[in-house]
Amino acid sequence: MSALPHRCTNPTTSLPVILPLCPQRCAPDPYHEHVFLGEDLLAWLMLAIGGALGVGNVLAVVRPPAEARDGELERAPVGRSLGMAAVGFVVAIWGLASLIGG
Repeated sequence: MSALPHRCTNPTTSLPVILPLCPQRCAPDPYHEHVFLGEDLLAWLMLAIGGALGVGNVLAVVRPPAEARDGELERAPVGRSLGMAAVGFVVAIWGLASLIGG
């Protein structure tokens, strides 16, 4: 017998039941072995999006555009940009800690 969890149906309620070793003959759970884009997808997304948010806002303050277009500000609001950069870096550090810590 396989050590993978199995998906069985409870005969009295006909609801799915997941057991490590099923007393009935049933197929292995198809969703147990492979996860789309890996087990750490959320941590990788946190690292990427948080890093982009942090770096993008810092660069908006440090290197504003040479010419402002019609209806745009000449410089990014410093307080809001640094606040959003701090949020981005916290999220990125959280994602990195999740990847390192497992």
